[in-house]
Amino acid sequence: MTMVRARAATLAFVTCVAATSWLLPVTASAAIPLQSFVTVTAGNGFVPSIHTAPLGPFTVMEVAVEFASFGFLDVPNADSVFAVDVYVGMILPDGRFVSWVGDPFGSSFVTGPAPAPLFVGVVPSVGKYHAYRWLTLTTPGWCVLYGLVVRAGANPLDPREWAGWNPAAFYPLLVVPK
Repeated sequence: MTMVRARAATLAFVTCVAATSWLLPVTASAAIPLQSFVTVTAGNGFVPSIHTAPLGPFTVMEVAVEFASFGFLDVPNADSVFAVDVYVGMILPDGRFVSWVGDPFGSSFVTGPAPAPLFVGVVPSVGKYHAYRWLTLTTPGWCVLYGLVVRAGANPLDPREWAGWNPAAFYPLLVVPK
């Protein structure tokens, strides 16, 4: 029993060290990789977060993408040489993807069997980007809003290609008849 406890203690120590290793200070000459964080929600213009919406054009999809440095106060050393693709949209009840494409403020939606990117080959910089777009919901049932940050040119359907600590956001939305 002592051997099992020793192994458990060793495993707990290694796990704790690995989990807190990002807290260690970074040297001034080291490049600090940027981490991505995505949030996506649905609202109706009055209530900022809803999970049930009627068919029709009165639902807003909001997305926020943030690129942050974990070098604490060492933002000038942030490394933003790795390009990413950003995907935002909705998965319909039948499995098709409605993708937000084009300029985020003058964009449109396209429907297809796979997601299409909103941004392609973006080299991120430290900051937060926020946009919203009105949706016209035409298919009743459970939909899922999504936001993904993926390595540039990679398959967005493969989670191993997602870039960052929180590179994906999923938001369930039940579309009901009026």
